[in-house]
Amino acid sequence: MSPLRSRPPVRSRSDHRDVVQGLFADLESGADPASVAERFSETIDRYIPGDMSSVPWIGRKHGRAGVAEFFTQLPGLVVSEKFKIAVSETAR
Repeated sequence: MSPLRSRPPVRSRSDHRDVVQGLFADLESGADPASVAERFSETIDRYIPGDMSSVPWIGRKHGRAGVAEFFTQLPGLVVSEKFKIAVSETAR
């Protein structure tokens, strides 16, 4: 019989916002990909389907090394544009 896995603590909306804002702050400041990857789970398994010969940053990425690879590939292959997301008071 396998032991029960403990569930992660329930996070509040503000906790999630803090995590995302921290990630965006790292990206905006030019943090190195390995540092950005530390914000992700060691067991992350991400898959974006598509033609990897045309879009090399898609496909399957495993662990923090996969996250770091993604953030290493992306800047040389896409043009970033700055934008601002505004949330109306009625959406809160």
